[in-house]
Amino acid sequence: GFFLWFPVEDDEVAAAHLWREQQLTVMPGRYLAGPRHDGTNPGQGNIRLAFVHSEPVMREALIRLAEALPALIKPVH
Repeated sequence: GFFLWFPVEDDEVAAAHLWREQQLTVMPGRYLAGPRHDGTNPGQGNIRLAFVHSEPVMREALIRLAEALPALIKPVH
C-alpha cells in the first residue's frame, strides 16, 4: 500500500468527521507516533491516508475526501 500524511487542524476531529460525514476511515497521526523528548507528537495535526483498495474504490474515496477537506485543512502560513 501507499500512505500519505495530510496536515489538518486537529487529527482526531478530522478522522471522526471523515467517518461520520463521508464514511471514510483514516488514522489520526498522533496514534502512529510517539512523543518526542520535548513531549510533542510529530503525528499530531496530520491524518494518514492509506491507498490500499482497488482503483474504483479509491477514486470514489478521493472524491468524498475532496468534498470534506475544505473544512479540515490546516491553513498555510
